[in-house]
Amino acid sequence: ELPVEIYTKIGSSVESEMLPEKWTLVFNKTVTVIDENVHVELDFPIRINQNAIQGFYITTPIDSTYNSPGAEGSNVIVEDENISVFSGKLSGYHFDGVFNFHKFQGNVYYNM
Repeated sequence: ELPVEIYTKIGSSVESEMLPEKWTLVFNKTVTVIDENVHVELDFPIRINQNAIQGFYITTPIDSTYNSPGAEGSNVIVEDENISVFSGKLSGYHFDGVFNFHKFQGNVYYNM
């Protein structure tokens, strides 16, 4: 069992990493971990306009290994013809502290 919170905001997460008032909570549930995999399905879609930037902050109060160190700066870690996922700064639980750049270790599923 793993408590997970997901926040989102229009635009980049840059300079908002420690400002919870800039974010909207879109997921707050305890999920089941199976073989170190966590499947999180939002209750409603996050609509992102074409060529728009949408920031996401995924956090848990339990230390996790769902990220890995990344290169300095915001770099594309995966992309296709519709979406690009960038690395970002690692933040402590509930906007508590900002650390070096990290890469999200997971998959993003979406519909057009």
